[in-house]
Amino acid sequence: MTKEELKKELITKWEKDTHVSDLAIQYGMAKSTTSNILKKREAIKAADVAKGVKSLTSKRLPAVELSGKTFNGLD
Repeated sequence: MTKEELKKELITKWEKDTHVSDLAIQYGMAKSTTSNILKKREAIKAADVAKGVKSLTSKRLPAVELSGKTFNGLD
């Protein structure tokens, strides 16, 4: 099971009135982590993860400065 599938399962159980503390114990995570997942539930539920992707991240790679150079081989 991927992290995203696990999060969606956790959200589904919470929506069926399972307490946050019970979910935290069941999934072996801190209550604060469980609460953070639930805060982001709309984005998690809407995410359509491509096959083979194990987790989503909002981290972006730092931009590379080209300093006026192009990489199309025409220089």
